[in-house]
Amino acid sequence: MSNRDSGKISRWRFIGYSGVLLLAVWSGIVGPALLAEEGDVQWKPGDPVGYITSKIPEVGLLPYEGERYEATVPDTLDLAERARLAVNALTETTNPSADYELYNTVSFSSNPPSMAMHCWYPTLLPKFMWALSMMRLMSGSEQNLQVDRSWLEVALKMQGPDGLIYAPIKGRPWALNGFQLREVELPKEQILQPFVCAGMLSAMAHLAERDPEGIWKTALRRLVDGMIELAVVDGDLAYYWPSCILATKEKPPRSTIPPTRPFDSEGSIIPHGLVRAYGVLGYEPALDLAKKVHQLLAQEFLRP
Repeated sequence: MSNRDSGKISRWRFIGYSGVLLLAVWSGIVGPALLAEEGDVQWKPGDPVGYITSKIPEVGLLPYEGERYEATVPDTLDLAERARLAVNALTETTNPSADYELYNTVSFSSNPPSMAMHCWYPTLLPKFMWALSMMRLMSGSEQNLQVDRSWLEVALKMQGPDGLIYAPIKGRPWALNGFQLREVELPKEQILQPFVCAGMLSAMAHLAERDPEGIWKTALRRLVDGMIELAVVDGDLAYYWPSCILATKEKPPRSTIPPTRPFDSEGSIIPHGLVRAYGVLGYEPALDLAKKVHQLLAQEFLRP
């Protein structure tokens, strides 16, 4: 009986398989992302992006107020200085010619080293928006404030008439590079991802806390209502069809819980975002949906 039949493989075979797997991952995700900017598609810096909403309210930036002073302090961990460096990292790895979209991947194996954009941007944007605001609160840094404004405007342009967040494809030819869900037909114009909407719930909740009289409470409430309308509710469970990674408004004809894939664990961000929204809005339907989505996640991922 061979080692493979016995459930064992040799060390060299394992190394060989690992190399093939790493090559496949690189060519399937990082490679296409790099190619998207190297001429495989026709894209010019500043090409218009096909956001679902063109007219948005004026975005104001609240100042990060506080006392600023210089002092001699012990040479130990300086959290404010760490936050200032974080502002630098969050805002400098962006593309000014593409509405300050994030470069999601850095390759140090190329010569020269390179950065690329791909499908992960929509889920990273709200996380970066939230983190950047918190880092400015810690440090008082005003470096690259134009990035904050651009990201806030982009978030509003990505919010559709139904309140949901849509990532545009037009003007972003790398938008589907490395996309994880292969067994469904991919969209042609707008990408609807419930776990991206949930991330934006948390970001908008933070913005609404900072600016209670501003535009963000309204945007947050619209997003919560959109998430409720999009959800498939089955008794005490709720989910998104066919996946939290990519959803459609065409719901299944009968109660059909989607198959569980490892990356569907990303759906854990959905209850978190809904609870954050509830904390700001006091809107009970948000909390009710959070409980039902959490119940499904517990059923699918915490089984013995």
